[in-house]
Amino acid sequence: MSAQSVCTLFSVAVLSICLMSDQKFIESIEVICTLYGSLLDNFKEQALSWYDLWKNKEVEPTMKLIDILDYTTYYPAVCQAIQIAITLPVTSCSVERSFSTLRRLKTWIRNRMGNERLSSLGLINIHRQRYDHKQFLNQQIDDSINLFASNKRRLSLLFE
Repeated sequence: MSAQSVCTLFSVAVLSICLMSDQKFIESIEVICTLYGSLLDNFKEQALSWYDLWKNKEVEPTMKLIDILDYTTYYPAVCQAIQIAITLPVTSCSVERSFSTLRRLKTWIRNRMGNERLSSLGLINIHRQRYDHKQFLNQQIDDSINLFASNKRRLSLLFE
């Protein structure tokens, strides 16, 4: 199964229908039926009716998927195809990146810290482009200093 054939499932989205010719839509329906035909009953008929409905309507570019849920009673197979399309992962890069980050962290630390700190460091490392901003870094430093300053001193002085 190629990525291109899996991506045809997105052709039932409303904005895609407005940009697609009749022949192209029918071809994409055929591909979807071969891939997901066992999951979607009467998909071909419902998809053609779905296409006719949206081809003649004016579609707002800001239309949300929640608006499509109003049509689930009339087009259950099409809505189920949209749900399948939504749940398909775009890539597996983030999962692979998190595994390699965790392996690198575990090697570096050699299991000397708790799971909470390890997961926090892992998240910071995975999403490091978010934390590279100078303003965010300065805010975090200030928050850390305030946190330590508000705690009671744990070191008892001998001269008191």
